[in-house]
Amino acid sequence: MTVLAAATRSARLMAWLGLFCGVLYSFGGLVYDVATTGVNRGTALAFMALAGMPALFALAGFVVGALASLLVKGIASAREKAR
Repeated sequence: MTVLAAATRSARLMAWLGLFCGVLYSFGGLVYDVATTGVNRGTALAFMALAGMPALFALAGFVVGALASLLVKGIASAREKAR
């Protein structure tokens, strides 16, 4: 598997996780706001998490996936040279 393929797979997985977290955060915030202070600008800000969290999670997943893939390839290369 190439570094780009591993990074892309990790980014996709993390984007889905970010979407799940964004949905929980936004609808949890809506329920909390309706129960306490009422719907306000903070509620709208919480719904922006539906776009922001998947993007941030995907970016972090891409970077971590690429670094992990490079690390694994480096270790495998070092082991081959040691033989």
